[in-house]
Amino acid sequence: MRKRLVCDLHSHSGYSGGVGRMNLPELLAAMGRKGIDVFGAGDALHPAWYSTLQRELVPACPGLWALPGFETTLMLQTEVVFTYPYPRGGRKSFHQVILFPFFSVVAEVAKRMESWGVKNTVGRPFVRCETVEQLRERVVEIAKVHEAIEQFPAHVMTPEGVLGSKHPVDSLVQVFGDALECIHAVETGLSADPDVLSLIPELDGFTLLSNSDCHSSRLDRLGREYTEFSVEEKSYAGIVRAIREHRVERTVEMNPMEGKYYSTGHRGDKMRHEGRCCRFGVDEAPELCPICGKPLTVGVAQRARDLSRIQGADRRPGKAAAKHPPFVHAVPLVEVIALALGLKNPLGARVLKTYSTVLDVLGDEARLWRMSAAEARDVLGGALDERVMQAIDRIKTRRYSMEPGYDGVYGVLSW
Repeated sequence: MRKRLVCDLHSHSGYSGGVGRMNLPELLAAMGRKGIDVFGAGDALHPAWYSTLQRELVPACPGLWALPGFETTLMLQTEVVFTYPYPRGGRKSFHQVILFPFFSVVAEVAKRMESWGVKNTVGRPFVRCETVEQLRERVVEIAKVHEAIEQFPAHVMTPEGVLGSKHPVDSLVQVFGDALECIHAVETGLSADPDVLSLIPELDGFTLLSNSDCHSSRLDRLGREYTEFSVEEKSYAGIVRAIREHRVERTVEMNPMEGKYYSTGHRGDKMRHEGRCCRFGVDEAPELCPICGKPLTVGVAQRARDLSRIQGADRRPGKAAAKHPPFVHAVPLVEVIALALGLKNPLGARVLKTYSTVLDVLGDEARLWRMSAAEARDVLGGALDERVMQAIDRIKTRRYSMEPGYDGVYGVLSW
């Protein structure tokens, strides 16, 4: 009998910057509140974080790890940056997630990277390649360390994604060549969802994964996106098998307009902008910024449409391709509560008190996003402030507005 596993398989430790040192008990407690069954431990190649994980975690089930006293399990995982010379000048860089079944496999990959001159001094190491052919060889070499290693392009459509607008390429094949046989999935990223990625014909045959890419245990960051797998057993091998066999029950996605790179534009703190910003829709964006005259940061929506044409399909958004899993748009519940109550801090005491009330009834947040709007009201209606209940109903029925994100600025939710 198959079971459902809620997995968020891409995160970072404090060694990737943006947060202080991660506290494993706080991290696992937050995962329990969010309803995450398996979480990517992040930055496994970093020597200090590797040592912390190896010292504090114990085997939970085959290939997965736990902190004594907590039910949620961890998977060994890292993100790396591959970089190689771009044919038209400069260097193409993109982010790639790697999953590992054992600590010994992490250590072996770290040893291979050291032989390439990679310095594991940051959480997200740079794998500098002198040619695209060398990049392909290294992707294959990583895969050969252990048959259970899984690699996939991270946030595939953002500017730093492999198909993103920074030093653009026309296809995954153009980058990976024959090494594409090692790649079974791509990560949607916060600024895309299966509908956006269904515009690109090449992605029809890949499993789409959704992960939070979080840098902290904050309730509005961890588990903001995740993937629900159908597995025979809770194990590393079971999850990897589900990825390779396209056995995703569904993904839970942020509305891509809330992501930081959905629209094309320039934020106001760019040089010569003097606080003025500009943002454009898919069909109206010029090549150069009307304020500073430099190339705009091309958003995911426009880039996906461009790739659709380049790959000869010219598809239109609105309906995910048949091979892609079902998905639902969600907003971190603490954000919903804060907006409903007119509060600015999604982690303030009043918000967390209401959040705890929801968990007292449901057990975890993931259960909320499996319910219909009517089911949520039946279960929660008597326990919550009506303003919060109405806000949850709006999210579930998509009766809300979103000022799209662009050029590194998150989108803004409103009614």
